[in-house]
Amino acid sequence: MILACVKGIGKSLRSPVNSSESADVLYEEDPSSSDPIAMSSTNSSKSPNVILIEDFLTHFLRYSSPHCESNKKSHFPLNLDSLGHTAIVLDFEIDRAEPCFEDLQAILSDILSLKVRYKVVATNVEEEKVSFFIVKIPATNSEDRQLASLAGADHREIFFYTNTVPDIKQCLERGRIDLPLSFAQCYHAQYDRPLEEKAISGVLENLSKAESIIVLEDLRPQGFGKRHYSQALSLKEIKTALREIAKIHAATWSIQEVSGQSLSKSWSFHYRAEFAAMLYEALLEDGLPRLEKFLKELVESNRDVKAAKILERLAAFRNRGIRNSLYKLLIPSPEPSPTCLVHMDFWCDNIFFRKQDSDSSDAGLNDFENVEKESILEDLRKDDTESLECRILDWQMFSVGRPTHDIALLLFTSLESSVRKDCTEGLLEFYFRIFRQTAMKFDTPLTFDLAHLCEQYNQSQVLAVLQVIASIDLVLNNEMTQERLMDALMELIDKKLF
Repeated sequence: MILACVKGIGKSLRSPVNSSESADVLYEEDPSSSDPIAMSSTNSSKSPNVILIEDFLTHFLRYSSPHCESNKKSHFPLNLDSLGHTAIVLDFEIDRAEPCFEDLQAILSDILSLKVRYKVVATNVEEEKVSFFIVKIPATNSEDRQLASLAGADHREIFFYTNTVPDIKQCLERGRIDLPLSFAQCYHAQYDRPLEEKAISGVLENLSKAESIIVLEDLRPQGFGKRHYSQALSLKEIKTALREIAKIHAATWSIQEVSGQSLSKSWSFHYRAEFAAMLYEALLEDGLPRLEKFLKELVESNRDVKAAKILERLAAFRNRGIRNSLYKLLIPSPEPSPTCLVHMDFWCDNIFFRKQDSDSSDAGLNDFENVEKESILEDLRKDDTESLECRILDWQMFSVGRPTHDIALLLFTSLESSVRKDCTEGLLEFYFRIFRQTAMKFDTPLTFDLAHLCEQYNQSQVLAVLQVIASIDLVLNNEMTQERLMDALMELIDKKLF
């Protein structure tokens, strides 16, 4: 969310990093239905762009390993050679991927859709198959490229898929721990050089000259989809997302506890607090005036008392120093607080859901109207999420820090205010239970309790609201999200947290 809609701030930053949908949760549209810009690997005169794609596909189909070693740049799930099979690429189509929602365009990357038709040849058997991929390359827009370069986004996400994820999987295998994690499958990730100032226009032309490339599974043909940010997630969706992020948090915290080696040192390219504070400050310097203008208009038009109070607290926050306040929130807390892998952009636009065939329900907020709070909390304590699965995408902002940052951003952006107030206690209990169960797989006793987690969550709420303000254009475009932000700010003010 933090980089979902911000442009034109690059000139105010200097990077310390050497960067050398419809509302339905199920995706309905066939991503192969758009007119492809280029297709067919059988053309007699092949352009370098087509050859580039063919080289990848040949590599994908012929050379593979179930695991990616940290010193490799790519990994693949298939190993047809080991099965005595050969594969022949028949043709492919590549085009810009259609966004799920027109008002949410990718900022840091250009997203391409790749459809491949190939033939698998085994003993006396030939079978045609189709695979779908998402290809991420640096954006063609110059402002987006500048922001991506300053944030180190492309380099960091490639590091995540080629180092962080393989490290986690290797630790799980060494400990013989069965723990599926909700990362999208990455088939290829390669960083060649820092971003150039300008990109070549045109999808294939930009692809052939791309400074970096990531190839991921396309989740949409598999029945995954996401909700629009203006809509509230159902409680089952929220719990599913919390279940999966709790497993990632607990696994990486346990790995650190067992090994005795700091995650910050192991994953040196994570988003560090000092740089994150600088970037967020620049985004807030753009977002705060827009929010203040909106609030002043409310005060002048209808003497909105809530807006006037928020304006007063925003002024006090500015006087305390934005960057220093951010830095204090972003640095990992000392023990016994857990430090783990955190997504740092964990909101509904980066979470894809899929229902299992047995799940015919679509439980939303109305299921809990006129129900006693005690009944809601009792229901939240149940693990009823097995019929729903999710994948967590876009790890450009990943960091090592407080797990409650991810929880707070998800709840503040994806639940209606009244439901969040009633359900936060139960959701934190649910998250804590999943965290503890996951840590038990590593035989790692917790160094903190639920009360401590709740205390950390209170601090993370402030950061979550600031992240929302940093993407204020998204919020002000919709009355529902405006109301959520106003309620969240008033809640923090009433609790004397802001």
